[in-house]
Amino acid sequence: MYLRDCQSDPHSPFFVIQEQYRAPLAEFVPISHKVIDDMIRDGRFQLELIKFRISRLHASSEIFICLKDENSYIPISGFPRTLQQENSQKGTSRDTSYPI
Repeated sequence: MYLRDCQSDPHSPFFVIQEQYRAPLAEFVPISHKVIDDMIRDGRFQLELIKFRISRLHASSEIFICLKDENSYIPISGFPRTLQQENSQKGTSRDTSYPI
C-alpha cells in the first residue's frame, strides 16, 4: 500500500495543522505505523485527539499531509475552515480539540 511505502527511516508521514497564515506555529502530528496498519487491516483511520491553539475565535485552520517529501504539503479537502466557530455553534465548549 502506498501509505505504508511512505514510511521509511527516518521519515514517517505526518499532518501539519496550523492557523491559516501562521505557519511558524504549526503542529506536526506523525502518522504511526500502528495507525497505518490498523487502516490497512481494519479499514479504519483513527488518531489520538489532537489539540492546537488558535489566536481568535473565528480564525481559519488548515490541515496538510506530508507523505514522502518533507517539503511537500498536500492540503486536506474542506480546509481552511473555522473549527472553533463550528464547535461553538454546536453548543459545545470552547476547547480547541477536534477529531480529525
